[in-house]
Amino acid sequence: MKNKCRACKGETSQKGFLFKCINKDCGAVFWHRKILSENLENDIVFKKQLLLAEIPPTKNKDHFVYVIQLSRKKNEVEDSVYVGRTWRHPYERYLWHLSNKNKQGSSHVIKRGKVMINFEGPMSQQKAEKREPELAEELKDKFIVYWG
Repeated sequence: MKNKCRACKGETSQKGFLFKCINKDCGAVFWHRKILSENLENDIVFKKQLLLAEIPPTKNKDHFVYVIQLSRKKNEVEDSVYVGRTWRHPYERYLWHLSNKNKQGSSHVIKRGKVMINFEGPMSQQKAEKREPELAEELKDKFIVYWG
């Protein structure tokens, strides 16, 4: 599979179904939609995909805040993003959203998740809880923002 970056249209590197932009100014990440044909509700299959993508495990107290760009709705004239926080690695949490694993995906990302454009962390849970709404507020000048 050869795919251009969904954010900047630059070159990507691939590990399993995970693509990472190689442009240092971009750094976006996305899962190829073919991964959704895998039985991701099966924990063994899900973990195998994480291993193939070389997603590192997180430590017990690590938390992250992340931003996923969404595909535009027909009537939208500006880009939109979803801001969230997690104790999982952000790439893993992105896949949880896309696959709606254990019914824990945001409807915005399930239907329109396009590319993860940023994440911050690791940080404490307290800092992540504070940072999530701050980041959502910071992005309101550039995007339609959904969060939480």
